[in-house]
Amino acid sequence: MNNDVKVFRKKLGQNIAEVRQRTGMSQRDFAVRLAMSRPSLANIETGRQSPRVETLAIISAMTGVPIAKMVPEVSIKVDVTWKVEE
Repeated sequence: MNNDVKVFRKKLGQNIAEVRQRTGMSQRDFAVRLAMSRPSLANIETGRQSPRVETLAIISAMTGVPIAKMVPEVSIKVDVTWKVEE
């Protein structure tokens, strides 16, 4: 995994943790409301795991924080070569 992606996931997780902390909920209580395990939420908050889009949507609905506010603005460099098959 490229370093830019790691930085993105870590910042995304930190943002989710901040949103959760503002609600006053523990990881366990927040995870229950997201229908996931507490270790999975901990992995998301530390950047070891990426959240599903549906999870971001639920967090947004629960907290009133738009998804766009949770997703960090980080440029990710990707080396992609497109081949057109004829």
